[in-house]
Amino acid sequence: MNQPYPGWQPPPRKPSGGEILGAAIAGMALYAGINTVVGPLVLFGLANAVSPRIAFATGAVMLGLIAFVGGGALLFVKKSAWARGIGMGLMIGWALTSILTVGICTGLNPMLYHLTR
Repeated sequence: MNQPYPGWQPPPRKPSGGEILGAAIAGMALYAGINTVVGPLVLFGLANAVSPRIAFATGAVMLGLIAFVGGGALLFVKKSAWARGIGMGLMIGWALTSILTVGICTGLNPMLYHLTR
């Protein structure tokens, strides 16, 4: 008598907050790793090939795109808890890196572009 209808599936499990938090922390660590790779590439590779202002602007735009376009795509396109958490983590990682390094590691500091002289 308690048999479900044929073809009936139980509702999907909602992700726990801890699962999303863990994925967000992994996303922040992923952004730190990306920034660790992109930063020296901009400083030592691209800055020697083109004007330093263009190199820093290119690096800043690239890091912003990785964080917000990549993170936003994971957050809104994928519906899994890990994808959403990593997407949020990429964006949170960019924000924390900008705050903790006064914008130097994300290219937001105007001193990098010599605009305040």
